[in-house]
Amino acid sequence: MSWCGLDLFGDATYFFPVIGEGVDLAYAPIQGIALMMLFGSKSIATVGVVEELLPFTDLMPTATLGWILETFFAESCLGRCVGFSKKDDGSSSSSESEE
Repeated sequence: MSWCGLDLFGDATYFFPVIGEGVDLAYAPIQGIALMMLFGSKSIATVGVVEELLPFTDLMPTATLGWILETFFAESCLGRCVGFSKKDDGSSSSSESEE
């Protein structure tokens, strides 16, 4: 649920129209690092930083979209392009047999 907080904080700058875009400049690297830690994807982190730096793009919920992509579409073409794939849960059997 921490991904939701990232989006809410990024959108909160709209409540302060004069200083909001300035706060976005400071918040952009923080969001990029947080997205990298959450998803392990440089692509998602880069999109988050760019989204915070560009004016009037804060309404795009980058962290939420990253979570949806990782959770439901990790094996899709887009999911693989941004670096997501299913985690190996260790339940696959070994090709070597024990005797």
